[in-house]
Amino acid sequence: MPDRIARREKIGSTRSYEEPSLSSGTIPWQNSPENSVSDSRVDAAAKSAQAAGRRLSEQIIQVLRGTGYLSLRDLDIFAAEGFVILRGRVPSYYLKQVAQATVLGLPGVDDVRNELDFISCGVVRP
Repeated sequence: MPDRIARREKIGSTRSYEEPSLSSGTIPWQNSPENSVSDSRVDAAAKSAQAAGRRLSEQIIQVLRGTGYLSLRDLDIFAAEGFVILRGRVPSYYLKQVAQATVLGLPGVDDVRNELDFISCGVVRP
């Protein structure tokens, strides 16, 4: 079964997009002053995004620990710009869904890719 991505839709959000005019043969934003960004500003933005991802990951870990389910304490969390990947093993499908719903309910989380595997703790009979 392929992994699914859960997405929280933002109510009332709309995006507008204007087609660029290419009649002059150049791309309108190609030579704009905003497009010439120094390397130090790019590095600072990348570091800021990494720090935000770490803060979000730490917040997710704290919230999952707060659920009281011990198996949700030992998961791998990857977070960047509102996108979260959950990896690890849980003992039931229910806990897989609890983890996903808990993370998706956090502010700043827009998408969750749930790659958790659930393994049965019972005895396997032939």
